[in-house]
Amino acid sequence: QKLQRKKLNSIKENAPLALSGKMEWAALTNKYFIIGLAPQNAPGVELAIRPLNQHKTLGLTMKVPLVASAGNAIAVYAGPQEIAFLEASPLHLGEAIDYGWSIIQPISQLLLRGLKLFYKLIPNYGIAIILISTLTKLVFYRLTHQSIKSMKDMKKVQGELEEIRKKLKNDPKRMNEATMALYKKYGINPMSGCLPMLLQMPVFMALYNVLNRTIELRGAPFMLWIRDLSAPDVLFGLPFSLPFIGANVSALPIVMGVATFFQQKM
Repeated sequence: QKLQRKKLNSIKENAPLALSGKMEWAALTNKYFIIGLAPQNAPGVELAIRPLNQHKTLGLTMKVPLVASAGNAIAVYAGPQEIAFLEASPLHLGEAIDYGWSIIQPISQLLLRGLKLFYKLIPNYGIAIILISTLTKLVFYRLTHQSIKSMKDMKKVQGELEEIRKKLKNDPKRMNEATMALYKKYGINPMSGCLPMLLQMPVFMALYNVLNRTIELRGAPFMLWIRDLSAPDVLFGLPFSLPFIGANVSALPIVMGVATFFQQKM
């Protein structure tokens, strides 16, 4: 059996999602919470999911046929998307947590275990996030170093590349040959600049999914003005709203912007 995921905006109010057949469970989730139903000893069920209240609420209906010999029951789980609880429950709802594409989910679960391990060592999820982020940077240090080195090498030959493009702009074949000869002369691999970064993308995406979905961060304080790691770190509110920013001013995006600027300068 294959897990099916449906987004709320893909279900129409006048045309509910209807499924039938043998099912292990069905569940509705938001960012942090889940309600799941699992029919017991049912040869088949009828399932309907319908948006209610202008797509603010979902209604879930499960019809189970009466089987006198086997007995009828529907197991229910309603609560937080805490993976330990979900995997230990009789419904086995661990798969219901959306940690991204199937290829990324194992990475997400590994990072989640690492995050919880750091939290056991230092009971502050803000510090745990810093440690897990630092660890991923260390793991990919060689790839990042190679990428930066390649970009610096490319910068050295930029002038000669421009000359080749100007001189041979009407002969694409010779221009490509001359460009490759220049790369060979200086021992440059043009793919080594972006390829290391692409190899890191699944880990960055998995880390984003973990930090976005982990209910332990809900209401978890860090330090100073950061009292909830699942919410923006609002310093103060504005009497008006700015485009792309809104009416609240947060410190961490500003710090990140300044740090990125100086990193690019370096």
